[in-house]
Amino acid sequence: MKISEVLDRVQQLKPNTIGDDIIRSFIEECDRKVYTEIVAKDYPNEGEIIQPENERYPFGGKDVELLAKDEYASLYLYYAMAQIDFLNSEYERYNNETIRFNNEFEAFSAWYTSTHKSKMPSKLKVE
Repeated sequence: MKISEVLDRVQQLKPNTIGDDIIRSFIEECDRKVYTEIVAKDYPNEGEIIQPENERYPFGGKDVELLAKDEYASLYLYYAMAQIDFLNSEYERYNNETIRFNNEFEAFSAWYTSTHKSKMPSKLKVE
């Protein structure tokens, strides 16, 4: 899924007065979290898998493909909607969206970990 698709869905599901640039920054922030906490942590040579962090971020105006695949893309929606709720001081809604985000994030993490073999060096056995 691309940033523009997430942005369109956020605007459809949660009409707001927050500018698209700010919502794009929320989506980028979420993608960076996916990158640093899930994708890159097991790959010391992450350039073999995806662009290194310093080349991927910031997105700028680019409409890039996000790291979490379509079946887990709702984590970007929940994250952006939670941030909108927080800015609007709607803390109960913020808490609900954060719970939904955390559940999706954990599900994506579990799927990613189970389907991508770690490239970390195996531990040495001392005899």
